[in-house]
Amino acid sequence: MAAFVCMAWVRNVEGEHAAHIEHIKEENGGALPEQPEYDYMNKRVKPFPWGLNTLFFNPHVSPIPSMHISFDYLAAIPGQ
Repeated sequence: MAAFVCMAWVRNVEGEHAAHIEHIKEENGGALPEQPEYDYMNKRVKPFPWGLNTLFFNPHVSPIPSMHISFDYLAAIPGQ
């Protein structure tokens, strides 16, 4: 029973999220507005084993991270 309640809640939340995204697109001529580039957003200290994006990356709603990736952690490892 709890699983069905949880599934209904998730479906409702995802439906509201999709409606909100469509509303934002409508207000901006059919496209999502460009995300601001802040220094603290998408900061990568070391690469993910599977690539540049997180496991929860969604190209339809998540901004594509810029290529400003710092690998300074390699300099701190002796012998590298």
